[in-house]
Amino acid sequence: MMQGNIVFTGEACAVLREYKKGSSINDLHILFVHSLTTDVAFYVLNHPVCGIISEESSFATHGANILRCSFLNSSPKIVWITGVPRSKIEYFLGKRISITPNGIISEFSKAKLAYDTIISQHEHEDKAIYVPLRKKSIVDYNINSGAFLVAYWPHRNFNFMTFSVMRDALCNNLRLLGANKPSASLDESGIIWFENSPLHSELSTMAKNIEFALPILLKQIGLYDYLHGKLQIGYSLTNLVEMLKEYFSVFLLFHDTYEDVLVEIDALLKSELGNTGAYQAMNVLMCCKLNAWMLENDVILEKRKNLLSNEAIVILPQFTIKSDIEYCENRFRHYLIRQGFEHLWNSKKEVLKFYIAFFVAKEWKFVMNKILFTRFSQCIQELFPDVPFSEFESKDISEIVNLANEVTA
Repeated sequence: MMQGNIVFTGEACAVLREYKKGSSINDLHILFVHSLTTDVAFYVLNHPVCGIISEESSFATHGANILRCSFLNSSPKIVWITGVPRSKIEYFLGKRISITPNGIISEFSKAKLAYDTIISQHEHEDKAIYVPLRKKSIVDYNINSGAFLVAYWPHRNFNFMTFSVMRDALCNNLRLLGANKPSASLDESGIIWFENSPLHSELSTMAKNIEFALPILLKQIGLYDYLHGKLQIGYSLTNLVEMLKEYFSVFLLFHDTYEDVLVEIDALLKSELGNTGAYQAMNVLMCCKLNAWMLENDVILEKRKNLLSNEAIVILPQFTIKSDIEYCENRFRHYLIRQGFEHLWNSKKEVLKFYIAFFVAKEWKFVMNKILFTRFSQCIQELFPDVPFSEFESKDISEIVNLANEVTA
């Protein structure tokens, strides 16, 4: 018996199966995954899954938000428990298990349930608790300069070409956040280290401060709107490199801090609506037009962070981020009115609009990343069809741009 963090509430019973990409299980089952990625979300929607147990996954991950979007379209709901280590769940793989409304996972007992199912979901909506993932950033000390170094993503390994695109843009972003003479370097293992830069805890504090964060959020939204329009006109490799640098120039504040910000709105809604009302409202808030577009177009986003890959081109949405925000504002306002909470919208409108815009921008951020990255890879393949990607990984982006200009001259 063990307990995890409840994200999608309810009670379920079925055989526990481990997710394997490309596999297909036709019997009703509970799925164990490392994290709830977009490909896992599509698997769940296309297979008889009544519950998910994840080892490590954000309550606001893109895969979760695709499922939330499907819920709003009246697809079957599922139970989701996260924060369960593989070492503790391995014993249960292949066995029939039950998940209780309190998030307790145990081997099947006939005294509890006599069939595989998900039951009584709506009776337990007040049990959900949003717990931010443990942050992975680490700090070191540069003995030569006497300065502290921060690695925001020590679990990511970047090649030099990708780093050369990100480097100056991220440093400009840090200056925007108040850093004095920040610098970035790439170590031998591919970890990016920042000097004279805020700690993750400081970024989190900034992101949760609406007065400080709002101008930067509006800048990010404006940039995505601009990039969306620019991509519709057409692009070259040089254009894409400039767009990538612009993309990374507003990258850091709302990157690994988004859970911390969303926990703030969850707390506000709980204080106003109670636990059950907040649970329902958060599931509405954490779903936007972009999630529906991904659902309708089967858009699966790979988690690779380096520029070059063989991923399929991610199509461009036929609507803008600003129209998405407007849509979500109207939907959330109407939801509150229908639930009898119009007073909340009237009294907290600007605060709620910030959190709605924040969530929509968070969803667009990853999609814009993949839209730009996949087009960059396509350009490289078209310009240098006989050169493997590995030949470019150690080059500076300026060198690659110069080579591309020679080819197209």
